[in-house]
Amino acid sequence: MFRWSARLLVAACAAGVLLCAPAAAHAAVNITQKGVLSSLVSPTSDGVSYYVGSTAAMNRYTVRLQTGDTLSLGLTASSGGGNLYLTTPALAPAGQCTAAIGVPGAITGYEAAVTGTYTVDISPTYLMNPPGPTQQYFFAYTLSWTIEGPETYETVTFDGNGGTPASVSATTTTNTAMGAKMPANPTRTGYIFAGWNTAANGSGTVLASSTLIAADITVYAQWTAVASADQATSITIRSTATTTYIGKAPILSGAVTPNAMQGVNIVVYVKKPGKAYWTYSSNRTAYALNGATAWYYKYTFKKGMTKGVYYFKAVAPAPGFASSAGFARSESSAISIRLR
Repeated sequence: MFRWSARLLVAACAAGVLLCAPAAAHAAVNITQKGVLSSLVSPTSDGVSYYVGSTAAMNRYTVRLQTGDTLSLGLTASSGGGNLYLTTPALAPAGQCTAAIGVPGAITGYEAAVTGTYTVDISPTYLMNPPGPTQQYFFAYTLSWTIEGPETYETVTFDGNGGTPASVSATTTTNTAMGAKMPANPTRTGYIFAGWNTAANGSGTVLASSTLIAADITVYAQWTAVASADQATSITIRSTATTTYIGKAPILSGAVTPNAMQGVNIVVYVKKPGKAYWTYSSNRTAYALNGATAWYYKYTFKKGMTKGVYYFKAVAPAPGFASSAGFARSESSAISIRLR
């Protein structure tokens, strides 16, 4: 809804309260449909001294209203006293006041029944000079007014752009935000909702709950693809020996799933006697074997190595390798080989 307001401070004197005397009309205030201001000329008055016998008893303003506009007027005295009157074009032609409506001091929320020129009159009631040939009426006042255009509404259509629901719509008052009228976020399998945009491809303007809506509009859901979950993997480990000697090289091997792991690196770790931590031993490449996927590694026990129990485990895929992308990490159980 459009609102225009103003305040006008003037002084007026008159010879009497002549409610129906002619007076010059001031410039009109014009507004168009939907409450959009097209032109505005502020009414003005210099204030004139009126004596007995004068034919002018009012300060007069005119205002142009459209059907459905709401006019509110307020009259505040700073000196003297006076009344406020509103004449409608439906009751009297402009320039006449034979059918004044309203109450002294205020006219609140008057809704225009017809489009036309409405007359606002200020009449002083305070007698400044004693009765006689030079008696004067005086009124110094502030006139304030607001004009509100009729409420209009705009429709926002929310296109799911591949999501569910396919489309919903909501309305809001012109030049206001959607706020709580925004619909629930749509859904789409494999995607995360990323807001609304005036273009389906996201190249337009973002619409948020705080965006002011000035006209009917369609906005489109924006989507961000969810990264696909890494494929689950598994890896096993076994050895050709549980006991060995210096110079021997037992073979470590196992199976890997899925078969998509063929060509992917896996890594073997070892925990040596007396140590509480695992250390890197080697990375191997998974390969095809009899319609499945396998890996193997020879671990050589060399002269000078500490005798005792060696533990081994395998991890798929090998962390840090580009080939590991798209696969979840899995780890084999540990096996042991005793070096005697």
